[in-house]
Amino acid sequence: MSEYLLLDEIDNGMELDVAPSEFWLLNCFFIVLDDGTNKYLPMTYPIYKIDKVTGEVENGLWTPPYAAMKLDVRERIRTVSRIKKLYEDFLRENDDKIRESFYYYFYYLGIHEYDITHLRSFIEYKESYSEPGKCKCYYICNHFIKGIDTVGLVNLIDPECLRNLQFINLNFNINEKDVIQANESLYFKGKVLATNLTNILKQNYFELISDENANHVDPTKLFHHEKGLLFSYDINSSGLIRNEIEDTAYSLHASGDDIAKEFFDLVCQVFVQVFQENNINQFRMDGDGFIASIPERNYHLYSTAVAGGSPIGVIKKICAEVDSRINELLKASRIMLSSKAAIYYGDYHYGKVAGISSLYPTYSGKSLFTLARTQEGLAGWIKEKKHRNSCFAVVNICDADMTNEGFTKLDMVSAEVKESSLDLVIFS
Repeated sequence: MSEYLLLDEIDNGMELDVAPSEFWLLNCFFIVLDDGTNKYLPMTYPIYKIDKVTGEVENGLWTPPYAAMKLDVRERIRTVSRIKKLYEDFLRENDDKIRESFYYYFYYLGIHEYDITHLRSFIEYKESYSEPGKCKCYYICNHFIKGIDTVGLVNLIDPECLRNLQFINLNFNINEKDVIQANESLYFKGKVLATNLTNILKQNYFELISDENANHVDPTKLFHHEKGLLFSYDINSSGLIRNEIEDTAYSLHASGDDIAKEFFDLVCQVFVQVFQENNINQFRMDGDGFIASIPERNYHLYSTAVAGGSPIGVIKKICAEVDSRINELLKASRIMLSSKAAIYYGDYHYGKVAGISSLYPTYSGKSLFTLARTQEGLAGWIKEKKHRNSCFAVVNICDADMTNEGFTKLDMVSAEVKESSLDLVIFS
C-alpha cells in the first residue's frame, strides 16, 4: 500500500491498491501577513495523535486554516480517473455550498472583507494521520486571501493570543534552503507540517513571500497601549518552602522532589483560578509569582463591593485569596506562607509585544522596569526589617487610595535598586 500519492501525477487508468475509505474536499487559505520586517502564515493545529497501544498523546500536525466538506460516497472507488471525475462533479454541483462554507469560515475568523485568488489544486491519496491504517482522498484547493479589512487583520493576529492560531515566519522558520530539499518533511516548533502545506511551501515559496500576495499589518495593532494599575506578586522564601517540602513530604508513590514539583504546579493553578474569578485577563507567570494588570478601561468592572469595590480593592482581594489558598495546600506541613506584592500606576503595552508570532501575550514599557525595581526594593526592606507577614510596596499611588481600601501604612523608604532611586510606601 502506497502511503502517499499525488493523483494528478498518476495515469488515469491506474487502480489504487486500497480504495479510499473517505473522500474530502479541503479549501485551504494562505493568508500571508507582512509586518514590515517579516512575512508570516497563520497555522492551525487541528488534531493530536494518540498511540493506540500506549494511549500516550503524540504530536499532531500543522495545517493552514481550512474549510472542509466530506463527500457522501457509498461505493469503493479505486480507479484514478473515477476519483477525478467524482471530484469534478462534486465541485460543479456544489459551487454555491462551497462558497458559502468560505463565508462562514471567514465570519468565524472575524474577517468580513477579503479577496480570494486561486493558488493551486491537487488530489492527495494517503494514510490518515489521525486514523492510521485508513487511506483517504483529499481534493485540496489552495487559495491566497488578500485585501483583508483592518478589523479582520486585528481579529486574525489576535493581540491577546485568545484564538489559538500560530504564525510561522516565512523568512525565518522556513527559508529557501528548506524548500529546495526534495522529499524532506518540514517542521515548525518541532511538529510536522501537513503534506499539502509542505507541497505548497516547496513549490510556491516565492509566491508566498512576494509583496503582491501579502496583507500589510500595522505593528502598533499587535498590542494594547494601556494606562492602569500593574501589580506583581511573589512568594517569600519560595526556595525554603521547596526544600521543606522535599525534606518532610512523604508518599509511597512519589519522592519529595516530585511532591514539591506538584505543589508548585498547584500554585500556578491557584493563580489562574483567582484571576478568572476576579475578571483579570492581563497576566503572565513570573517564577513563583505573577505580574498582572488592570487597565483603566476595565476599572468599571470592579465598582461593586462583591467585585472588590475598586481596582485597588480587587488587587488586595486577589493577593489575600492567593495567600489563603496556597496556605491551604500547605496545611499538612509546618510552613506558613507570606508574600510580597508591588503595585504601580502607569503606562504599559500588553499583547504581542514580541511580534506576530508571539507565543503568548506579555508586557513591555518603562513601567515594567519600575514595577520590578519596586519588588526588589520591597524584598530588601523585608530582609532588613525581618518582616514575616505579607506586605505591599507602592509607587505613584496616593496613600488615601490604599488606606481607603483597608491597607495599613507601615513605612516609607527611599530604595536604591540597580542604580535607580525609588520612593516606596510599604503597606500591610
